[in-house]
Amino acid sequence: MTYNLNRWQGYGHDRLYVNAGSSEIGWIDLKTGRAKATNPAGWPSPIEGMVQQWLASNGLGHLRVKLKPRKRGDENTTQEFLDRIDRSRDADQQPAVALSIKSQRPRSNAGTDLAKNRPGSAAYAAAQERSTWWRSLGRAMGMRTEDQAWRIGAEGEQIVARTLQWARLRGWRVLHAVPVGARGSDIDHVLIGPAGVVTINTKHHPGQKVRAKPEVVFVGGAAKRYGQAAQYEANRAAKLLTAAAGRPVTVLSAVVIVGAKSVRGSRSAGVEIMPKSHLLVWLLFRRRALSRTDVDELYELARRSTTWQPS
Repeated sequence: MTYNLNRWQGYGHDRLYVNAGSSEIGWIDLKTGRAKATNPAGWPSPIEGMVQQWLASNGLGHLRVKLKPRKRGDENTTQEFLDRIDRSRDADQQPAVALSIKSQRPRSNAGTDLAKNRPGSAAYAAAQERSTWWRSLGRAMGMRTEDQAWRIGAEGEQIVARTLQWARLRGWRVLHAVPVGARGSDIDHVLIGPAGVVTINTKHHPGQKVRAKPEVVFVGGAAKRYGQAAQYEANRAAKLLTAAAGRPVTVLSAVVIVGAKSVRGSRSAGVEIMPKSHLLVWLLFRRRALSRTDVDELYELARRSTTWQPS
């Protein structure tokens, strides 16, 4: 059986990943010494000695790493997992390989760091694409133009982003203007925090009366299917994050109304509809669903553009 120890550094993390063939067994945080088994089979017995040898040869011999022993009965699970790998290799007629240790810094496949995105940047870009001299003239004459609508939307996203700064103080990680797919779609805000993952769709309706109904949201008398659109975004985000994380990721959705004269009703199509003033309370008083480690790991995945642009 071949075990590989691969060092990975990125986004403020420094980790040693342990693999058996192409299957990940777990990782060790090289800053704190914390170890986490990511495979149900757990840590095989030879790993601890290999890790200590790697640490000593890489100037980290002072780091204390303890791989927790498996509970009784888990040894069989570990052996079954390793046996499956051996059987798959035998089927491919691959020769047995002795234990080996590899230390390397893998090439980054993270794409663009979405943490650098400014709130409303995608909406502003769309406004610029639609801006023409005659639309500028129309705005000067008091007409509502298509590019103006996008600018108003971008302003709403910036207003919500300022509110979300306070959520950061309570452990929430925030991404703005997250591009999804290849058709120019984006999610206004993606939040990852103690209560889970949340996508927020911002709607800026200065001076309008907004009323949420079970199937539609009325804005000044016009029916909008905001709930359905927000739920679609959340489902899409859940699918992409699940694929990136290798485990199920649940995503909640909310529509946040900015600048409205009044907002009545609280749900539409199963999605929370709320004024901006309610957003922090809604976030901070939800039941905890993720540990701090889970939050960090999901945020690391979510900030990679490749997570949202599957090949």
